[in-house]
Amino acid sequence: MGFMKPIGTALLAVVVILVANCKHTSEPLEAGPTHPAGILSESLASPGRPHGVAIAPNGHFCISQIDGNAVSCGELTLATIQFDVANVPVGQSPAHVALNSTGTEVFTADQGSRTASFVDIVAGRSIATVPLNDDGFNVLAHPSAQRLYVTTASGQLHVVDTDSHTNLARINVGAAANGLALDVNANRLYVSSRDASTVTAIDLQTNQVSRAYAVGLEPQRIALSHDGKTLYIATEGAGLEYLNLATGTRTAVDGVSAGAVGLALSPDNQQIYITNPPLGIVQVVDVATHEVMQTINGLGRPRNVAFGLQGAAALVTNELGNVYVVR
Repeated sequence: MGFMKPIGTALLAVVVILVANCKHTSEPLEAGPTHPAGILSESLASPGRPHGVAIAPNGHFCISQIDGNAVSCGELTLATIQFDVANVPVGQSPAHVALNSTGTEVFTADQGSRTASFVDIVAGRSIATVPLNDDGFNVLAHPSAQRLYVTTASGQLHVVDTDSHTNLARINVGAAANGLALDVNANRLYVSSRDASTVTAIDLQTNQVSRAYAVGLEPQRIALSHDGKTLYIATEGAGLEYLNLATGTRTAVDGVSAGAVGLALSPDNQQIYITNPPLGIVQVVDVATHEVMQTINGLGRPRNVAFGLQGAAALVTNELGNVYVVR
């Protein structure tokens, strides 16, 4: 895939510095959780069809290059973005990425090689792989426990110990398991199945299914409200749904286009960003009113989105060859 063409003079120019092992210090954040103003401010070129994206609390971020069999990592600050470590080889077709809480280790779910990869970002190299039973789809790292959760095409959730790099359990959650949302307080994990149109709740103390929910057609990425009562679901069929986890009832949001794939909830619990690759847009939904408050256009094929810097910025991967910054 080629790089994106220039995206206009309205966007700020960014110098991409590809210096391995370069360290930076993010600017201090004095304000509490927030959300971006919705301004598309920068574009960072990236080869290999950028797909997954994850950001640590300190602004360190990584993206997966699903066609490049690699990850690239860097730093997002209040004013700039740059790559520090570029093109670290991982397994084949890394679909998604996750980071540990300090942003020093990155994990990938590899479709082509059916593995989960562990990368030491400081050293700039892969340090371990864990075999999966099928194509890796999504991955999530527990922020306080030594656990990695990896989903597969066949619909299993792998529970992996991040210290020993061993597979502790496999749980059936529905084919094409692709969305992950963690409730740390309740010690519960939610997993969406695109092909079964379900969301499964996992008790992480027992690694057993505690409940299954029927949801809209082809659910993709999911996010949990801060009070743990509502699950937000991007669906290719309906766009966006709110799932009441106590009653199992769900509500579609008017105005969100079908074809939605990526989703993230802002740290202040006020906005939801939804990516739509077929339409080339990101839609911004107000959590309180359930209304579309903004549509960001001209993003190529936006796949995934993540918030960083306590919500001051968001990164959006464009499969046509770059990463956008929304501030």
